[in-house]
Amino acid sequence: MRDLREFIAALEGSHARDFLSVDTPLSGRHELAAVTGALAAKMRVPVIVYRSVSGTAMPVVHNVCASMQRIAKAAGIDRDALQQRLATAESRLLPPTVLEKPDTTSAPVLECVFTGEALDLGTLPAILHDAAQQEPYINAAQVVARDPESGACNLSFHRLMHLDAHELAICMTPGGHLRRIFEHNRQAGRDTPIGMFIGAHPLWSLGALAGGSLDSDEYAVTGGLLGQPIELIRGRVHEELLLPARAEILLEGTISCRETADEGPYGEAMGYVSDRKPQPVVHVEVMAQREGALYQDIVPGQHEHLTMSSTMIELPLRERLGKRYPAIVAMAFDAPMSLQIALGREGAPDPGALIREILAKERFVKRVVVFADDVDLADRRAREAALSLMVQGDSDIVVVPDQHGSGVDPSERDGRTAKWGIDATGYGKAAGKARRNRLPEHLAEAMNLDALVRSLLN
Repeated sequence: MRDLREFIAALEGSHARDFLSVDTPLSGRHELAAVTGALAAKMRVPVIVYRSVSGTAMPVVHNVCASMQRIAKAAGIDRDALQQRLATAESRLLPPTVLEKPDTTSAPVLECVFTGEALDLGTLPAILHDAAQQEPYINAAQVVARDPESGACNLSFHRLMHLDAHELAICMTPGGHLRRIFEHNRQAGRDTPIGMFIGAHPLWSLGALAGGSLDSDEYAVTGGLLGQPIELIRGRVHEELLLPARAEILLEGTISCRETADEGPYGEAMGYVSDRKPQPVVHVEVMAQREGALYQDIVPGQHEHLTMSSTMIELPLRERLGKRYPAIVAMAFDAPMSLQIALGREGAPDPGALIREILAKERFVKRVVVFADDVDLADRRAREAALSLMVQGDSDIVVVPDQHGSGVDPSERDGRTAKWGIDATGYGKAAGKARRNRLPEHLAEAMNLDALVRSLLN
């Protein structure tokens, strides 16, 4: 399964929980987001292909990365195995294959190539996701830039607002890898060459999110996740950039070191609208696409957006904390910037100290709740019971004031925020004298309980 088309083809004919093809004519201005949001409200996050979108010939695809279970199934593994692959991605590298003489068979993204006056970004679907949004956005593009120091190709997600036929405004994540590359070039008075690709196999996206340091080869990470090398072509304008041969759409250009344009407002993953502010301008020089290109889009603040943003934060955090604190048995994000941890008793660090360490170091974590390892993080009732019965408000709540904000939290004050956490383990407190209700050990096996229950239900 090499690309987005093959991923979708494998889903076609699946249950409506996993795949929907929508032929009803709809507008990209709010209507696609409305349908995807309405389905999500009913706990339905299928991959959706909208085949009749006004103003464009391109079908629009939503929810490609909305379900880790679905991505794992497409890869022929279960969710736990996928999580393990992601956690160990840096040790499973499979370098890409660079096609030195690509044609439209080996690199179908070259089937239609536009430059000069023939290049018009207005032919892409004009998508509005929120009532406050004023201009269409490209928000599912992975941006490729080469680190001038290590030479590695870096992949990252950034939103791009349409300005005109050849220009975009880019909002780069503060402190992120692309921002660092851009600042390095800007200080030297250089524009930053970039490529952008839209329409990606979900494991390509997870590979970009799973990459670690700036000098990581994220294409090699992606190959390790796929189990086969990803095929790349060299940029037509900037040959040092490597781009996926089987993407749906490619863009090439530069981020200006001098020009800016007002960008925003935009609905963030956290569910709130960011303000309009100056951002660097991208000059697009080449657009290439497959015949019948599929346009991938993400609805901000919906399930797919939260899944991707939490994966981006959780993977490196799991790797760092897991090595340092083996007593951590599980981690999960239950809401934006809200991390839950299940902590074993043996060899466990002080939960309060662990909370303070995470809050001080992790910009996109605002709240941490630490539970005992007998609490299933997926069980809301078990979590709420622990919060009620294992927490004393005067001793188990940790507040870390005056921290750097994330830039996407509407409650921040002048870029600063107060973070907090809860020690709900009960370790050293109630757990020493309180015992949970339990049946005798081995009883279920001795009485063959599972078989008995099945016979009663049949």
